[in-house]
Amino acid sequence: MAARKADDLFSFMLYGEDYREYLNYQIGNTVEYDSKQGNIEYIRITNFVTGTANDFLNRVQSIENPQDKFLVLDLRDNGGGDTASGCDILDFLLPDCVVCNLIYKDGYSTQYYSDNSCVKFQHIFVLVNENSASCSELVTLGLKTYLDNVTIVGRKTFGKGVGQIGFEDKSK
Repeated sequence: MAARKADDLFSFMLYGEDYREYLNYQIGNTVEYDSKQGNIEYIRITNFVTGTANDFLNRVQSIENPQDKFLVLDLRDNGGGDTASGCDILDFLLPDCVVCNLIYKDGYSTQYYSDNSCVKFQHIFVLVNENSASCSELVTLGLKTYLDNVTIVGRKTFGKGVGQIGFEDKSK
């Protein structure tokens, strides 16, 4: 049984050393920050994995008086990752709204919501480039769509309007 249809450009199979490397990639530290610039909080997200949203939230919750600070969210060279992680980050920063609507090939859709509790910054700058893709674009679009105090800085992003779901088959 093939794991990839002939006309499907987005499906692939990882096994052996590549699979082990992928698992290590999923566990690594993905949130870096620097708060030594006075009222500027710099947070870089290198990719979106299971723990990214919690690492981001822990950092944001440690900021004193965020409403008086500028957040620089660096998503340059971030190829994306776990959609739920990106949606959770949007939930932390956005008021009550639909942060993401995923539409599957079969027409089924899933919506992710944020609640009224959110961390507000004086202004948010999102840094992107041509290697910012997938979930990075989702977060960028969500912030720009729902907040008036967001500025996108950088080059045109990758433009990936599709995502993948990983299926694990331990027997293969």
